[in-house]
Amino acid sequence: MRWQVLGPVGARAGDRWSDLGGDRQRTIAAALLAARGEVVSTERLIDGLWGPRPPPTARKTLQSYVSRLRRDLRALAAGGTEAVTSTGNGYRVARSPETVDADHFEVLTDEARAAATTDPGAAAERLEQALALWRGPAFADLASHDLVHEEALRLEQLRTAATAEHIDARIALGEHEAVIGELEAIVSRDRLDERAHGQLMVALYRAGHQAESLATYRRLQAQLREAAGIDPSPQLQRLHERLLRQDAELAGGVTIPTSPATRSAGTPTTTQTSRRPPRAVELIGRDGDLAGIAELVGTTPLLTLLGPGGVGKTRLAQRIATEVGDRFPDGTAICPLAAIRDPEAVATVLIDALGARYRGGRPAVEVLLAVLGERRVLLVVDNCEHLLAAVAPIVEAVLAACPNVVVLATSREPLRLSSERVWHLAPLAVPRAGDSCAEVAASPAGALFVARAQGAEPAFELTEDNAAAVGELCRGLDGMPLAIELAAARVRAIGVADLLARLGQRFELLTGGPQGATGRHRTLEAVVRWTYDALDAREAALFDRLSVFAGAFELTAAEQVCADEAIPTSAVAGLLAHLVDRSLVTVDHGEAATRYRLLETLRVFGAERLEDQAGTERLRHAHAVYHVAFAEEVGPLVRGRHEHAALARIDSAIDDLRLAHAWLVAAGDVEAALRLPVALRDYIGHRQRDEMFRWTERALALPGAGQQPTYPAALATAARGATRRGDLARARRYAETALARVAPTSLTGTWARQALATTALYEGRLDDVLALTGAWPGLRGEPGEEYYRAVNRMLRVLALSYQGASTAAVAEAEALEATARAVGSDTLLAHALYSRGEALLQVDPAAARSCLEAAIAAARRVDGRAAQGIAMVSLASLLGRTGEERRALELFAEVVAHWRRLGDWTHQLTTLRNLVELLARVGADQPAATLHGAVADAAPPSYGVEAARLAEAWSGLRRRLGTAAAEAAAAHGRQLSAPETVQLALGVLDDLRSG
Repeated sequence: MRWQVLGPVGARAGDRWSDLGGDRQRTIAAALLAARGEVVSTERLIDGLWGPRPPPTARKTLQSYVSRLRRDLRALAAGGTEAVTSTGNGYRVARSPETVDADHFEVLTDEARAAATTDPGAAAERLEQALALWRGPAFADLASHDLVHEEALRLEQLRTAATAEHIDARIALGEHEAVIGELEAIVSRDRLDERAHGQLMVALYRAGHQAESLATYRRLQAQLREAAGIDPSPQLQRLHERLLRQDAELAGGVTIPTSPATRSAGTPTTTQTSRRPPRAVELIGRDGDLAGIAELVGTTPLLTLLGPGGVGKTRLAQRIATEVGDRFPDGTAICPLAAIRDPEAVATVLIDALGARYRGGRPAVEVLLAVLGERRVLLVVDNCEHLLAAVAPIVEAVLAACPNVVVLATSREPLRLSSERVWHLAPLAVPRAGDSCAEVAASPAGALFVARAQGAEPAFELTEDNAAAVGELCRGLDGMPLAIELAAARVRAIGVADLLARLGQRFELLTGGPQGATGRHRTLEAVVRWTYDALDAREAALFDRLSVFAGAFELTAAEQVCADEAIPTSAVAGLLAHLVDRSLVTVDHGEAATRYRLLETLRVFGAERLEDQAGTERLRHAHAVYHVAFAEEVGPLVRGRHEHAALARIDSAIDDLRLAHAWLVAAGDVEAALRLPVALRDYIGHRQRDEMFRWTERALALPGAGQQPTYPAALATAARGATRRGDLARARRYAETALARVAPTSLTGTWARQALATTALYEGRLDDVLALTGAWPGLRGEPGEEYYRAVNRMLRVLALSYQGASTAAVAEAEALEATARAVGSDTLLAHALYSRGEALLQVDPAAARSCLEAAIAAARRVDGRAAQGIAMVSLASLLGRTGEERRALELFAEVVAHWRRLGDWTHQLTTLRNLVELLARVGADQPAATLHGAVADAAPPSYGVEAARLAEAWSGLRRRLGTAAAEAAAAHGRQLSAPETVQLALGVLDDLRSG
C-alpha cells in the first residue's frame, strides 16, 4: 500500500484507491502523515479536530475514527502490516520512500542533486520522475488545516525548488528553446522570482534571442524597484553583465542565480515601548496593507502611502500610527493638510501638530527643527499632493536635521525625495462575477459595503437575492472604499438594485460623505475633481482622451489613439507618466506588456468631459483601427511558444476589443468588423468565448459582407462557434460555403476543412473525419503550418480512437504530441495529451489517466478552457469506471460547472451522458434515469463506446427501478430545458458528495 499526499490525501494499493473515508478520518490520516513518522499526541489531534472546547466524548470518538481508518486501510491492502500504530499517548504512521509518495519525491530529488554536476541527464530524469508524483497541491483541500499546514508548505517549497532544478538540468542538456514557454509562465505568475528570471535570461540567450534576454533583466529590475525598492541580487547583476559582453561561456555552462524567489524589503521591527496613540481606526479589508506598512515603518526615514483619492490613505495612516506608536517613545503627530491652501503655512501646521506653538520671530522651519530635535517621533503628514512644492523641502530638512524622526506621508503623488519609499495602496479586492453570497460577504469590498449599509440601515442583510447586485456594485465602483461607503449609505433610501441601475449617474448619486469628512470627501465628484483641477491643459486633455479606452491599454495604444497636433506622439509617454504619478492612471508592469488603466469612476469622469469636446468620433475611430491592428498582430502568436504572453495581452484588451467591434458594426465598417474576430479565432477557441464568435456572425449580417475578402474566413470562424453551441447544421453550412470560395491550400481552406471534420466528429461520421483530414494539402507558405498540421492529426486520433482502431490512434497520437511540443503551445500540447489519453483508454487505462492528468495541467498553465474541460470529462469518466467514484463525482461537479460558465452545450451534453453511467454505478438510480431522459436523444447524437455505455446504464436502471418507473423518470427528464438539466446534475452531485 502507498500513501499519497502530493495531491488529494489518500492511499493506493495496485489499481485500488481510497480517499480514507469522511473528512475527519482524512484529517487524522493527513495529520499523521504530516508528522513524518513522529507520534502525534491524542491531545493534539483532539485540539485539531474540535478546537479548544472538544465534546466530552472526543477521546472515544477519536479512537472510533482511527479504528475505521485502520479498517479501510486493511480492506484496501488486503491484510498486511498495520499502517497506523498506537503508542502510549498518540498515533503514528510508519513510513518509507516505498510507502509515501512525498518520501519518494524527496529521495528522487536528492538523487538528482547528487547527479546534477556530473550527469545532468540523470538529474533531469530523476526530477521529471519526482515531479510526476504530484497530482495537485500538497494535501489538497486539507493543506490549510493547523495539523497539516507547516508540512504542506514545506513540500510546496520543495516542489518549487525541484521545478527550478529540473529547468536547470534541461538547460544544461541544451533544451533551452523548450523551456522558454514554461519559464515565461512562471515569471508571469511571480514577477519577483529572480531564479526563474535568470533561467529565462540564459534560455533566451542560448536560443538566439539576446535582446529578449536583456529585456527580461530590465523588467525584473523595474519590478523589484517598484515593489520593494531593491535591485536584483549580485548574482543576477553579474549574469546581466556577462550577457552584455556576450561572454563565450554563456553558450555552454553557466551558473544560474539561486537567490530566493522573492526578497523582502523589510527588516525586523523595532522593539516596542508602552506608549500608544489613543484610538484605533476601524479598517475593513486592509490586513495585508496594514501588516506590510507596519513592518516598513522605521526601516526607511520617509514612507509615502500613494493612491488615488478615496482609496483610504488617511484612514490607513491613522491606523498605522496606532499600531506602531509603541516604537516612538516621544509620540506620534498627525498633521492633516487637506484644508491648507497656503504653502507658507505648512511648517506652522506641523509645529501645531507636535503640540508646540509658533510665535514668530524665527523662520517656521527652524522652529520645527528645534521642536523635533533629537526626539524619536513618527510624523504623519496627510494629504500632501496639492502642496508638494512646500512639503517636500520641509520633509527633506527634517530628515537631514532630525535623525530619529520617521515621516509617514499620504499623497496622490510621490514627494520625489531620495530617501522616499512608496507603498502603492490599491482599491479593495472585489467579488468575482458569479460569486456566492458567502464569497461576496468574505471579499474586502463586499464586507465594507455590508458593514456601511448596516450602519445606515440596521435591517439590511446580504442574501442570495441581492448578493450578485452587491458584487456588481463593488466591481462597478472599482473597490474604492469611499465610493463604496457613499453607495452603501444610499441603501436605506434607494436599495441595492436601484443603486446598481443608476450607477451611470454616480456623480449625482454618491454625495453626502461621512460626518467630519473634508469637503472633497463629501461627494465622489469632488474627490476626482480635486486632482483633475491641478492638471495642466495637456495633461487634462490626455486624461479625457484616455477615457475612450474601456479597460487596460498599452503605451503604443495611447500614442496611436490619443495623439494629434495638440498632443504629438512624442509627448504622450511623458504626459501619461505624469498622470500615473498623480494617481489618475494605474499601471501594471506585467510580463507580457506594461498596461495602464483608468479606474471606472475616473473613466466616467473623463468621458463626461470628452462628450463636450470636438474630435470624439475621430478618437473612437482611431481606437477601433488600433484594436483591429492589435488583433492581427497578437492573435496569431497564440499558436506558438509566445502563447502565454499573447493570451495575457488579449485577455487584458477584451473590454476594448468588444468596444471596438461594437463601434465598427454601428459605423457600418464591415471590412474591419470581419477582420477583428477572424484575427482572434484561435484565441477565442482557447478561451471558449462564445460572445466573440457571435461578433463574427454580427459582422456577417452587415450589408456587403459577402463581397469582402475576409468573408470566407469569417464564415469558417463562425462555424467554430456554431459547433460549440451545438448548432451543427449551421456550422456545416458556414464551413461548406467558406470552402467553396477559397483554395484548399489557403489558411481559410484549412479552417473550413477542419470545421467540417469537427462537425463530422460530433455527429459520429468518423469515416468523413478521416477523409477530410487524410488528404490535407497543407499550407503553401502561410503561417501556422505545424500548428494546423497538429490540429488535423488530433481530429484523426479521435476518429480512429472512436472507431476502436487503438493501435493506429496511439501511433498518430505519439506523432501529434511530438509536433505539439515542437510548436511550443501549451494549449496544443494539452489537446495532444488529451487525444493520446483517448487513444489509450481501451488498451492502457493507467497510461491514459497519466496523459489526461498531464493534459489538464498543461491547459491550466494557460487557462485553456476547452482543452481543460474535455480532458476533465474523460478523466472523470475513467475514474468512475476504475473504482474512484468519489473523486469522479468531484471532478464531474467541477466540469459541469465549467461548461455552464462557458455556455458550451455540445461538450456539456457529452459530460452529462458520461455522468449518467456514474450515477447508475453509485446507486443514484432515480436522478440517473431522469438525466438519461434529458440527454440520451439530444443532438448531437451519442455514438460508439459512449452510446454503448449509456445503453448499458439505461438497461440497468430499467431493471432496478422497474420499466414503468424508469420510463416515467426519463419522460420527466425529456421535459427539462438545458439549464434545468444542468441544475439537476449539479444538485445530484452536491447531494452525493456531501452525503
